Amino acid sequence: MRGGAQPESVHASGLSPVNTEDFDTTLIPTDKDDEPTATLQHVWRFGQDGGSVSLKIAPVAPEVRVTGRQVISLDDDRMVMAVDLAVAITRVGLFKLSFALPEGLEVEALSSEALSHWTEAPEGSQRIVNVQDLVKLRLDAAGGLALNGKAITTAEADAELRAAMAERPNLTVLLSIHPDCPWQDVVDVIAAAQRNHVENFSFKSEASAPSAPGATSAGAARPAAAG
Repeated sequence: MRGGAQPESVHASGLSPVNTEDFDTTLIPTDKDDEPTATLQHVWRFGQDGGSVSLKIAPVAPEVRVTGRQVISLDDDRMVMAVDLAVAITRVGLFKLSFALPEGLEVEALSSEALSHWTEAPEGSQRIVNVQDLVKLRLDAAGGLALNGKAITTAEADAELRAAMAERPNLTVLLSIHPDCPWQDVVDVIAAAQRNHVENFSFKSEASAPSAPGATSAGAARPAAAG
């Protein structure tokens, strides 16, 4: 089981439990990157009469923790509220946050290192500000991949991009590449972006300026061809 799902309840009938360490993991199918397509959680042994397993699968909800600091400045003709928010997201990827704008206030500026863009739209009697974040991928010297600072496989990145693009086709993705990273790993990540039709894709070397004009402007470049 992979991605944003987990077993909520598992009941086995007529089966004997087996330690997962005793299971031959070569039986689990792998993708083109030789990564397993499932995570092993339970193993059973069945006899001549067979057995059955009933289970309930539930989505993994993101855990979002927000700490903030607000400063309100008053003068003769207006009130200015400066809000500094630190948002920690764990367990699954989350690519959009939103908040209700207090009545009578306007957004003067909104910025973050992880911010791609933001929009404002009415929702009932409220005005909702949607913050679209920037998806950051990084390849280290050994070819290890991280998504927004969390280590993942190429297959998991592919699934995360697919889910994010389904929700927001204008998603912006930035790939940072260690200069010693094996080129094949770079090609694999770019291919994943192409498969998921990421239009706003940028990549850069951590040791130099962005790789090529027109290929590194965030929000404007298409993935380079994966040869």
